[in-house]
Amino acid sequence: MGHLVRLVGALAVTVVAAGLAGAVARELALEPPAPPKVWANLRWAPARPLTTLGPGSTSGALAVAERQLLMAEIHAEGVYLSELDPETVSARWTIPVAAAFSGRQRSRVQLAAVRDRAWVSWLEQPSTADSAAPRLMVCSVDLGPREAQAAVDIVGTSAFGATSHNQQPYLAWLGGTDAGSISLASGPPESSFQVRWQPATGGRLSAVAVASLSANLGLAFLSQEQNRDTLWLAEYNGQRFYGLRKLRSAADLDAPTMCMLQNRILLMYTEYSRPGAGDLQLTVTNPVGSELVSVPYLADGHLNVQPSLAVRDRTAFVLYSARQGATDLGLFLGEIESVV
Repeated sequence: MGHLVRLVGALAVTVVAAGLAGAVARELALEPPAPPKVWANLRWAPARPLTTLGPGSTSGALAVAERQLLMAEIHAEGVYLSELDPETVSARWTIPVAAAFSGRQRSRVQLAAVRDRAWVSWLEQPSTADSAAPRLMVCSVDLGPREAQAAVDIVGTSAFGATSHNQQPYLAWLGGTDAGSISLASGPPESSFQVRWQPATGGRLSAVAVASLSANLGLAFLSQEQNRDTLWLAEYNGQRFYGLRKLRSAADLDAPTMCMLQNRILLMYTEYSRPGAGDLQLTVTNPVGSELVSVPYLADGHLNVQPSLAVRDRTAFVLYSARQGATDLGLFLGEIESVV
């Protein structure tokens, strides 16, 4: 009988231990990743947090040069450049581009890259004078020795975009006292060629993005009229702007970005759907305008802003920053793949 009691007790201990082990295993197990979303022959999974310098990164931008995935970011008012490893969602290296110093506020970083050189650009203004117009600053970085030159003050503007096209960097910015025109400049800042365009859209222009669309440059921009924002797309062939078309209209849009993935144009931007929340919207079209579809890329209740897109092979990399209430969630890196 004693032997039977000992056996039953041992079995009970084994069962309890197994139960505890299972509970611990369930506690330690990671939640399975959400399944990828497939839409319009595109596939993407949720973006993952990206940390290169620790908490405090408020703006980021992507570019590809010689297969390197580069990222510029503003961290604690300093500007930095990194090469990213998408597999580990981390930086292979990071260098300072413009050191932080008191009395200056920086925002809206952008990035362009050609071969062994990158151009990091951002808006800068005195932090003690909100009425002062932001200045567009550009810094050239030699990717060989990873050395940054002194930043150059380009122009006063409220919004701009940057890209590379035909082995040249390009900048587009809003200009004019009524923000009714777009300026486009190519080449290094010290020897750039500049044109100016006033699109017949009506309303006040509020944001602009520029990207290489194979043979031509693409310009995506927002106009504001009667408490609504309209997203537009046009092209520049080196001689004239043409093909202006309306893509979408909504109550409150912000900060478009754009890229060419195979033969389709991807545009991403923030739509402020409710107080404290910003959804990332994805619009897909093509150069001839025969396709135009839109879908929420991310609508998780957070404030998701300042998206950036860059293409390598059949993948468009996505970078954006997020907030939840007063909490800065930092930068996130995702991928959109073409499945055709």
